[in-house]
Amino acid sequence: MAAFLRIFPLKLSGFFLLLGAGVLLYYFGFLQQDLILLMASVVLLVVACLSVLLVCEAAFATHRWWRAISLELPAQLTPLLAGVPGRMTLLRRPPWRPLVEVSWRWIEPTRVETRWSRGPDGDAYEEFTFDHRCLIYRVEREFEISDVLGFACIRFRRVQDLRFQVLPAPRPLDRSAFVTSFHGGDDLPDPRGEPVGDRVDMRQYAAGDPPKLMLWKLYARTGKLMVRMPERAISPTPRTCAYLVAGPQDEAAAGLMRSILESGVLGPSWRFGADGNQGHCETVDEAMTFLARSGNVSLKGGWQVELRSFLAQAAKDGFNGCLVALPSVPGKWLDDVRGAARVSGIEVSWAVAPANVTTEVKRIPLVKPSPAWWDKVKPWLLTIPAAQQPGEPEKVLQGLAGLGKERWIYKQAAQGFVRYGGKGIG
Repeated sequence: MAAFLRIFPLKLSGFFLLLGAGVLLYYFGFLQQDLILLMASVVLLVVACLSVLLVCEAAFATHRWWRAISLELPAQLTPLLAGVPGRMTLLRRPPWRPLVEVSWRWIEPTRVETRWSRGPDGDAYEEFTFDHRCLIYRVEREFEISDVLGFACIRFRRVQDLRFQVLPAPRPLDRSAFVTSFHGGDDLPDPRGEPVGDRVDMRQYAAGDPPKLMLWKLYARTGKLMVRMPERAISPTPRTCAYLVAGPQDEAAAGLMRSILESGVLGPSWRFGADGNQGHCETVDEAMTFLARSGNVSLKGGWQVELRSFLAQAAKDGFNGCLVALPSVPGKWLDDVRGAARVSGIEVSWAVAPANVTTEVKRIPLVKPSPAWWDKVKPWLLTIPAAQQPGEPEKVLQGLAGLGKERWIYKQAAQGFVRYGGKGIG
């Protein structure tokens, strides 16, 4: 029934137009012999019939056009970036007919903005922009051919086998700050061994300082007794893994995890897992596929956290710690995360990124900023899209109080993490 309604050429307005024109023609034109209404009804009938014929002919031409170019379309595209338009060459532009508009949209996957354009070389292109990460295997398009008067419309769908990845936008990350935060030792080196790090600072002598650290030349020149200070000891975790929990408003967390994996801050021997994937991966290319596939879970909404099995296997394989990136909105997935955090033999650190962090370059506004009172009234008058909401990262971390090793919130301005609520109790 739905397929028949899509190809039925008359819209509701066109149906009532034909019905009204028929009533005018029969009752006032033939029975009442009103020549003015007779001519008006004939004109309306002709316009409606022409609209239907033009739309039907344009729909048939569009069908032939797509069947011809679909044979030459690529079966695979290079990875794209969420929020950045992608492009695919259509070889030639869609058919054009007077008073008829031809357009299409993507039915599957969803949340994709599409349009066709003509490049400077005259070729036609299909442009599409994703607002989320995902792994695409097939694309279903719905073509719509309608007249400009709004009387007739035909829609039909076509499926194309197309594989490509849409990756999350990376987030700025200070590598040195990350290493110090997650792999740092104490402020003082291990007293059982040699001082770790170069002596790059100094302080006044205190009772108990070893004589070999004293700066005798400085004492002879200034009369002040100073000692060398080792830099903070860095104690890298021998083996560290990472995991991404898929959930509502998790795009920023995925982008943050991408920056962590590509920068190599987890060390030479790492492991990565994500919801929606089986097992784990140990290379950056495989990790990007894991990240893209986890976005499919977020689109479907049927979140199933697989963190427990990942942590259990990592603990058996000798991993000491795991960094888990979480969505910024609490939900039912949080109960599964709490249960997974009780796996013994591995220390878990939680990280959350606000959902609306962006990597765009800040531009100087061309208009006067809105007053303070409007910022307070705006949430009551306008609905803010979910993609622009910051989420509730603090509430997510509050739900993990007492679990794991540490809790962190990503701050884009600092290009790093800020500890939240101190250390958890493992």
